[in-house]
This record gives sequence, structure tokens and C-alpha cells, in this order.
Amino acid sequence: MVRVVRYLSHDFIMGSDFLQNNVVVIDYNLGVISIAEDLVPAPLQPTFKQRNLATSAVSVCVPAYTEALVKVNTPYYYEGRTVLLEPLPGLQFRTIATARSFSHCGDGMSVCRVFNYNPFSVVLRKGMHLAAIQSLDTIASCTPYISSAEPNTVN
Repeated sequence: MVRVVRYLSHDFIMGSDFLQNNVVVIDYNLGVISIAEDLVPAPLQPTFKQRNLATSAVSVCVPAYTEALVKVNTPYYYEGRTVLLEPLPGLQFRTIATARSFSHCGDGMSVCRVFNYNPFSVVLRKGMHLAAIQSLDTIASCTPYISSAEPNTVN
């Protein structure tokens, strides 16, 4: 059986028979895979392509020590779907922190939660990459958060 997939986040998928027959070396410390004695090196974690990114729809100034909901553009093929927004490894905790969250895409837009942990304001430019978009089939399990009982207050 063969399944054709339109959009993948990985450049290629290899089976164990291919790995054995083509002298493939996987180096977890460096995070690379080497095929045919380093003729074809590739990263183990793919860099996210433009089609899998949520980008800032407008320029936004996030004040110091503030959390903000930022309107983001999403690709058309996520229209009407709920997706998982993941922090980008290269951006996380460099200027802002992006929260991992579920988000619904509609009209090419969604919302991303960001936190400015700096003692100064940060401007997020229009078109800035804020999060990677993952489909929900990457989630193994999910449980709702239930707040613990409110602490007793003394009058």
C-alpha cells in the first residue's frame, strides 16, 4: 500500500534497508546523518520551511515583562483546522519566548502567545517567524488542565 502526502515537514524518510545498504552514519551528538561517507550530509531535525511557519501579521510592540497574543499569518492549507504552534528553536529565549499552544486557523490567520521576559520593550516586525506549525497527528496524548482548589482566604 502506498500513501501520497502533499505536505511533509521532513525532506526525506529512509528505511532501515536503505540505511544498511548505503553506509549511513547517524551522529546524534552533532545532530547530522551522513550518507555514503559524508557525500550527502543532512540534519536530523529538519529546519522548518516557510510553509510550516506562523509569521507575525502586523508589527507589535510587546512591553517589558508582558505576555501578548499576537495575530499571525498561517498557510492556506491549514484553513479551518486546529494546529499545534511550537516554539522555534532558534528564536526561543533569544528575544521572546513563544508558548506551545493549540490554535485554530481561519481566514489565513491565527493567534500566537508570546512572552517578553526582558526589562525593555521588544518590537516584533511584520512577517517575523514566531512559531512552527505542526498538525495534531503528532500528539500522542493530551489532558485538560484542571486548576487546583483556590486557597482559603482569611477575612
